[in-house]
Amino acid sequence: MPDGIRRRRQCEGCGRRFTTHERLAPVEVRVTKARDRPAEEFDPGKIVRAVERVGGGGIVGRREGVDVARRIEMELVDAGRTSVRSGEIAGLVHRLLEDLDPEAARRFAADYTTTDGIVVFDRGEVKRKRGRREGEEQIGLF
Repeated sequence: MPDGIRRRRQCEGCGRRFTTHERLAPVEVRVTKARDRPAEEFDPGKIVRAVERVGGGGIVGRREGVDVARRIEMELVDAGRTSVRSGEIAGLVHRLLEDLDPEAARRFAADYTTTDGIVVFDRGEVKRKRGRREGEEQIGLF
């Protein structure tokens, strides 16, 4: 059983031996999205894939992606968080990537950089910084 612990125990009443299989309960953290999109369960696999993508074959790969995802999951669980914004997770990924590989951190931040060069991990805020507010239509030229 790779994702848990198998224990042999003995009943104190009758002396009969039995096996228990124990594993950690799944993390119950919901990720909220921008623009009233439905919240979804925290998926460490998304973090792993993002870290692999920005690693670009350098020193940051799958193993580091798994480590980053686990550290973020631990931080959220230890803090007792049941809900977190997706932009907040992006900020945590960026902070951990800066310690591992500054170049990978710059590639990751590029997805969240405004035309003014400001890094903002809340996508709704990025759109507002680019000059258009949510729900505002673009004006046609002709």
